[in-house]
Amino acid sequence: MSVPFLWLVSILCMLVANLPTAHAAQSDPVTSTRATATLVTDDDTYSPGRPLHVGLRLQLAPGWHTYWLNPGDAGDAPTLVVNAQGGATGQASTIEWPTPRVLHDGPLTSYAYTGDVLLPVTLTPVAGEGDGPLTLNAVADWLVCAEVCVPEHGTFSLSLPRGAPQPSAQATAFAQAAAGRPVASPFAARVSAEGIMQLRGRELSPDSVRDAWFMPEVAGAIDQDAAQPLTVRDGVVQLVLHPGPEFHGGANLSGIVVLRDGSGRERGLQVRPVPGAVEALAAPVAVADARANVGVLLLMAFAGGVILNLMPCVFPVLAMKILALERMARGERGTALAGAAAYGAGVVVS
Repeated sequence: MSVPFLWLVSILCMLVANLPTAHAAQSDPVTSTRATATLVTDDDTYSPGRPLHVGLRLQLAPGWHTYWLNPGDAGDAPTLVVNAQGGATGQASTIEWPTPRVLHDGPLTSYAYTGDVLLPVTLTPVAGEGDGPLTLNAVADWLVCAEVCVPEHGTFSLSLPRGAPQPSAQATAFAQAAAGRPVASPFAARVSAEGIMQLRGRELSPDSVRDAWFMPEVAGAIDQDAAQPLTVRDGVVQLVLHPGPEFHGGANLSGIVVLRDGSGRERGLQVRPVPGAVEALAAPVAVADARANVGVLLLMAFAGGVILNLMPCVFPVLAMKILALERMARGERGTALAGAAAYGAGVVVS
């Protein structure tokens, strides 16, 4: 083997040995047949004073779900506590909740997440001793449910080097989670002691809001299984809620109002309505819908008439009526006209 070749191999080995160590911003997974859980960050590095987003990522098996801050009629909300040590210190445990889905299971209503969900917290590291790596240790508990509910638990750890911002492979998931969180409502909100909630704003109209529903942050604030009749006018959206034992006249009511437009796009609005009297709106009469379905209604009426005339108690009468008409046709014209008029009047009056 030639000396130049050995010299080249030595240089390559030195370069490889001095490459920076790769740090994956993801912990080892905690896995079950129901879910795979990992601790992830939106940055591959850290710096004291720079906010770091850390999250519990749950990849739920089909048919399974976990819960929101208010789980609804059953369930329990996930918890996540993250501690930082090493090159910096800190702690975070306040989950920044994405807008949940409403799930109905028989008489029970839940506010839940399905599929791939990220529950983030924000940690701002405080400078520690030296400039070594930051170690994140986390403890999480979550409940997963399908036909049965199973509590799950995980402990996680990952390490990040100190350095300039470097978005991780999970940064996109954090951006999507941020986009899925409710935003502060731009509309004035008010709720009456009877549970009538109204949002008022120029952007609200029957064209921009086709459906809406409210999810309270506190369990028991409303009857979560009851329908929420919706009325939309130009400048106002009204939901009729059924107060629960924790409603207290709406004094501490808060939660998320989800507005859905004609294209199916949804946006969650964080609301804390002001309690007070509201002028209730009457629900509109769906004249347009009735007109749109008039053809279907006429077809159904015709089918009903055919079925009725073929029933054993009616069909023989048809033959009797035909014979009666035939006898009338052989009589005087005036008698036939009078009989036809009386028959028609009877049908119309009935």
